[in-house]
Parts: sequence; C-alpha cells; structure tokens
Amino acid sequence: MKLLVATALTQGERQNDYCFAVEGELVFILPPCAADRKDPDGPCGCGRRFAGLVSQHATTTARVTDVPDATARNYTEALRSGIKDQGYPTDGVTDLSNGLLELASYWPFGSVIERRLDQFARRALFHPINGADPNIAPSVHTIPDADLLVIRTRCAAKVRETDGSGFPIDVLARGRDVTLLEYRLWPSNRPGEEFTWTYRPAARLRYLGSSGEWQLLWTSGMNQWHSYATLPRSVQVAELLDEIDADPHMLLRASRPSSIPFIERRRPC
Repeated sequence: MKLLVATALTQGERQNDYCFAVEGELVFILPPCAADRKDPDGPCGCGRRFAGLVSQHATTTARVTDVPDATARNYTEALRSGIKDQGYPTDGVTDLSNGLLELASYWPFGSVIERRLDQFARRALFHPINGADPNIAPSVHTIPDADLLVIRTRCAAKVRETDGSGFPIDVLARGRDVTLLEYRLWPSNRPGEEFTWTYRPAARLRYLGSSGEWQLLWTSGMNQWHSYATLPRSVQVAELLDEIDADPHMLLRASRPSSIPFIERRRPC
C-alpha cells in the first residue's frame, strides 16, 4: 500500500523549506490558517506543511513509500489514534484516510512531493532500494472501452486547443472511476526553469455498470467527492463531458474555489 511519510529529501530546494518531523513517520494534512490561505509562502508555513503523526512536528516534503502489510483499516486507525493524541477531533478521519490514500496513489513509489494549499507537485523520484517497479500497479477496469475512448479523445482535443503547450487534462482510469486531472503551472525548482507542470483532480466520472449510466462527481478538496446535482447521471458520457466543459456552477475545472475539508482546526496554527 502506498502511504505518505515525512522525509528530508530535497529539503533546501525552496528557501522556505522546513523539516522538523521524524524521517519516515506517517504524515497527514490540516487546513491552513487564514493568513496562509491568502499567501501560502508566508511566514506561518501551515499551507505548505505535512503534519507528523507521532512527533507532532511538520515538514514541507513528504515521500510516497510502500508498506506491504498495511490495510486501509489499520491505516485509518493509526491516523485516528495519532490525531486524537494531538487534540484534534476524529470524526473526519475516515475521509482524511481515503484522501491521503488517493493522493499517494497519484505518484510512483519513491516520489517526493510538496504542497501549496490543496495543490501538490512532485519534486523528485527516488527508486526503491529493492528494485521494485515504482509504477502504479494496474487495476481491473470495468469501464466500456468505447466510453473510455470518448473521454480520452475529448481530453486529447484539449491538448490541441493549447497548441501543444502542455497537457491541460489527463485521464486516470481505475476500476469504475475515471478521474480527470487538470494540469497547472507551478514554480519550478530546477535551475533555469521558471515553471513546471503539475496537476490536481478536477472532476470524476463513475461508471455504474448495473444501469449502464455514468455519474458525474465534483471534489470539495482532494479527498471528498460529491454527486453533481444539476446533471448527476447520464447514459451518454459525452453529455457529462459537455457539462464539465461548461462548468456553470464553478465546481469543476480550475474555476472552482480551493478548499481542503479535512479536519477542523481547534488549536492555533
């Protein structure tokens, strides 16, 4: 299982990096204070942090690691215990656990990632010592090939609309879900490169095999997906793609407001 842990790898690539957490401990994410929501590069730093579960200290870098014996259940319980010890409420731990597992799944094992509010980017990839394949393990797809082709074709068209300047929409198909990942420019750490491309989940299409319908979901952060009320389902996936393009309620794509609805903070930042 892919999990996020604290790491000092790549520390110092940004002037405002910090790492007070213990190398290898589990990390989780808390919403930022009001000041960091306006300026995540400000002096507080909570908009860039991964919080250490045991040490109660933070880091601006986290690593995707493989924990073969871990299960979603015991991972959730570990989070619950650590968060309770830190004085935070635990009623949102299941959603937090699911969100962290989803976030970790986006990158290969050994990836070092950074955060600015609810945007995440990979800094580097350190291959596992045991030589294991760092790529994401394939999953069984129940999605009709014809519908998946429609989705991929529409996303490829978005690339052409930008004259090849990047990959604005990518497709991540897993099981019955197709997540559309929207690419954005991110300040680069590489010498001579001002910006690099990173991505965030924008919308999700879920195939409901029993009825042959597709369901459209929007995300209020990185870990919570909700049914899109205006056009929740359709047997035509193209109809839902049209709704994503139009985005009349500013819930999909880059136009939606940023938020990370994990756990309410009850302690000062």
